[in-house]
Amino acid sequence: VAGSSVFKDQALCPFRAYANHRLHASAIEAVEIGLSPRDRGSLLHRALQNIWDRLHDSKQLKTTAAAVLQDYIQAAVSAAVEPLARARPVSFTARFRALEEQRLVRLVNDGLLVDLQRPPFTVAATEKGRHISFAGITLRLRLDRVDALADGRLVIIDYKTGLVNPGDWETERPRDPQLPLYAVTAEGELAALVYASLRTGDMQYIGLAQEDGLLPGKVVTETAWQDKLADWREVLQQLGRSYIEGEATVAPRDNTSCRTCDLHPLCRIHEKAATLTHGETDD
Repeated sequence: VAGSSVFKDQALCPFRAYANHRLHASAIEAVEIGLSPRDRGSLLHRALQNIWDRLHDSKQLKTTAAAVLQDYIQAAVSAAVEPLARARPVSFTARFRALEEQRLVRLVNDGLLVDLQRPPFTVAATEKGRHISFAGITLRLRLDRVDALADGRLVIIDYKTGLVNPGDWETERPRDPQLPLYAVTAEGELAALVYASLRTGDMQYIGLAQEDGLLPGKVVTETAWQDKLADWREVLQQLGRSYIEGEATVAPRDNTSCRTCDLHPLCRIHEKAATLTHGETDD
């Protein structure tokens, strides 16, 4: 059973997919003081899950009194922080926890303000796990959030605290095919596929939609929606086939692929490059 990252790794470099998902090779994780970016992202995910499990839909969001909504947000944040605080009592001093909760309350509140600008919707699922088979690979997926619009169509939302670019979904070797994979395996008709950019001072949706007005932010209307889904499906199926067939050459998509990879001692790409350069010099 693999995650969506098998398609990303196969696109970035076939050897990377082979090493990560067949050999299960990985570098030793660096020890960090305090919370890592992954920890902070996980806390925000939990807080957002908690608040939407309570609110359920945009109507409840809009009709809840401001003071009551703030209480809900604080409760959602506290519940998200509590398990990690218990597990790391040295890091989570009273002051540290208070500051972390303030950060999360601000981010959750800002995110809800963006959702207040949307047409009616219901949060159909949060942190939903699924097991599916696609392109001959059994996959374990977890979708951050799926909203249902008034007409029943779905909006798939992926929370991100870093920089995002829907351009990473394109080409035959997409930099990040995770959301296109979610799109082509959606359990219903899809209306939009977006990142929720959860950055202080820059809360917005970024992605593609089938029509105008569905989501605020940098959401581009894709008029050839079904063609787009068909293109993604074809690209993903090809990546899946190449992985299943054992394609594992050291062939990075570009230099960026190597900068974000920790497998250099195993693939020895830099030694290969140095050898080629030395040989050219000798000639």
